[in-house]
Amino acid sequence: MGTGIDKISVKITDGGKTYTDSRIVYYTGNLPYYAGFAGVFAILAIFLFETLYFNNKNVDELIIELNGSTLKKILKSGRRKRISGKLIRSRIKALNISGKISIERDMDNHKFIFADKSFIKSTREPVHGNRNSENNNGFK
Repeated sequence: MGTGIDKISVKITDGGKTYTDSRIVYYTGNLPYYAGFAGVFAILAIFLFETLYFNNKNVDELIIELNGSTLKKILKSGRRKRISGKLIRSRIKALNISGKISIERDMDNHKFIFADKSFIKSTREPVHGNRNSENNNGFK
């Protein structure tokens, strides 16, 4: 069949009786196989980007919320919020390397996480330009 509108008719004869039927078919052609892969890849890329972005944002908010707490407490709280321990540990490592947080140990070798003031300020900056508004509760 070529691309376009086609009419398909069928005529069947059985025991002296004849049956006919016809249908109009709109045929747009075959999509190349790579179009399907491209669509699946695009959806997967969007999903992964959103997942990683929002999970990192959630970990950042968790660190700020529990600023000065032990790593164990942060991991436990993250588990309650359905954030994986692996993601929390990797994000803490990245933030420590970039200097946005510091990790300190006490005499019992417990790790405490302290967020830098500039990191707290940058995470809690209002989205809208007006910082003095009492009604402005949107954050980055």
